[in-house]
Formats: sequence, C-alpha cells, structure tokens
Amino acid sequence: MWRWQAYTGVGLVVLVAVHWVVQHALVPGGLRTFQDVLAFLRQPLAVGVEGVLLLVVVVHAVLGLRSIALDLGLSPKAMRRVNGVLIILALLMLTYGWYLLGLLRRLSLSP
Repeated sequence: MWRWQAYTGVGLVVLVAVHWVVQHALVPGGLRTFQDVLAFLRQPLAVGVEGVLLLVVVVHAVLGLRSIALDLGLSPKAMRRVNGVLIILALLMLTYGWYLLGLLRRLSLSP
C-alpha cells in the first residue's frame, strides 16, 4: 500500500499545481467569483480534472490514516475494523464531493 501512497503523493503534486495555476495564478486578483467558477466548470475537462483531484486527495488521505493505524501496532482484528471504517469514510467523501461537483456542473449549464 505504501506504493499507492507514493503514487498519489506524486499525483497530488501535479494536480494541485495544475489546480493552483488554473484557479489562482491565471485569474486576475487570484480568486474566482462563484460565477467564474461556474463558467470554468462548463468545460468537461475542468470537471474531470477536479474530480480526479478529489479522488487522489481522498485515497492519499485514507492511506495516510491507515499507515498511522499500522504504526500504532493494532491487532489484526482492529486493523480490519480500521480498514472497514476508512473504506466507508473514503466512499462517503468521494460520493459527497462528486455530488457537489456534479451539482456545480449542472448549475453551470442551466440558463
């Protein structure tokens, strides 16, 4: 699992850099207004990149929490419980995040 932590770490460096440039560096004043965000999300590629960023952040975070639990030296039974809780937590975070991203996308396309 540590390799996935490393892969997602590299992915985070790339995706956060892209996110920062597109969302802040290229925008006058450094921040987008809500209407600017909606206009940005009219682009399918933007929605896709933001969705992948969310996935990579959640996987990296959950693997990090799992690594901490492993360092605590928990019993195999306790680790199974931790793994189950972390999987549920990851699924909840992804579901909610992708729901919000989809909602913003739908708002961006409405007249």
